[in-house]
Amino acid sequence: MSFTKEKKSEEWIFRTSNRAPLIEMEYPSVPPGQASFPVTWSVNDPDGDSITSEVFFGPEGEEPIRIASGRMTSVFLSALDEGTSYNLLIRATDNHGGETVKETVIVPGNRAPSVVVLSPVSQEELEPSAISFRWEGEDPDGDSISYELHLKSRHDSRVIGPIDSQECLVRALEENEEYNWYIVATDSRGAFARSKEAVFKTGDKLLAVALPISPQPGEEEVPLSRTRFSWEIDGNSEGVSYRFTLGTDDQMDNVVFEQVLTQTNLELTQDLLSNKEYFWRVDIISEDSEIQGEIWSFKSENLPPKVPELKLPLDGATEVSTRNLTLRWESSDSDGEIVSAKVYLREPDG
Repeated sequence: MSFTKEKKSEEWIFRTSNRAPLIEMEYPSVPPGQASFPVTWSVNDPDGDSITSEVFFGPEGEEPIRIASGRMTSVFLSALDEGTSYNLLIRATDNHGGETVKETVIVPGNRAPSVVVLSPVSQEELEPSAISFRWEGEDPDGDSISYELHLKSRHDSRVIGPIDSQECLVRALEENEEYNWYIVATDSRGAFARSKEAVFKTGDKLLAVALPISPQPGEEEVPLSRTRFSWEIDGNSEGVSYRFTLGTDDQMDNVVFEQVLTQTNLELTQDLLSNKEYFWRVDIISEDSEIQGEIWSFKSENLPPKVPELKLPLDGATEVSTRNLTLRWESSDSDGEIVSAKVYLREPDG
């Protein structure tokens, strides 16, 4: 018969770290001409702690004043001037001292942009050395937009930005991992929007992967003539050749140029069409396999409109009525639409 013996160690105490609250909010939708509106948000604490909030508000350039405090998740803003920039600051604090501050610029009458993720959005496994993220965004007021890419897995969390284009190449992701990602679009006056979240998976890292040097993914105004493409290899490049493919769709169904070569650069022998989105890919060819590369996009140079041709009043015309004066001209653009025109009037010298 055997007897189990045990001895009890001394007892030590430790405390886990406190995590700060999380604040999420959407940019308030404020129709033009509306001077008063509510602002709502949500606050969550990852540790389940109780939370109190403070809200500060005021015109941009001035010290914001506290307008509310407590456990609320909304405030009503009133008597605001359209077109004026205001700072809204929300400070959330838990009962263990964890604190998060979110600051937002609000411009009454300014509408938020919209943004939609394009790829990757499937469960297909992707090679993790370099993955190209693509999305679409637009602003209803015509403001310029910058973007942030938010990327997260179990062991990897990144925020990349600001990004001016609608594509971003991210390198060195983890192998065999599931990632979530979304885009935050912010216009030049502070209005913002968040896309829906997308999911993709990475697979095993390949022995060799082509990475773009020029044009960069999402690059615009790429020259139409003698366009140069170049890339580098992550991994073993000994004894390999490359299949370069250029197309006009993201599935590469409409191929406009293809060539197999041994160097890592190419000068195109044909001109590109102006103001057009193109897609290109580099496949790595070895003795026993051909590794299909990632697809990257760019946009060719947008040509300016033709010089406007004046029609009325005729040059040198006299006795032109100043009541209901009509100015007429003709203009055209070879690769797009003319969205606006500026008219200049001045008195002749002398």
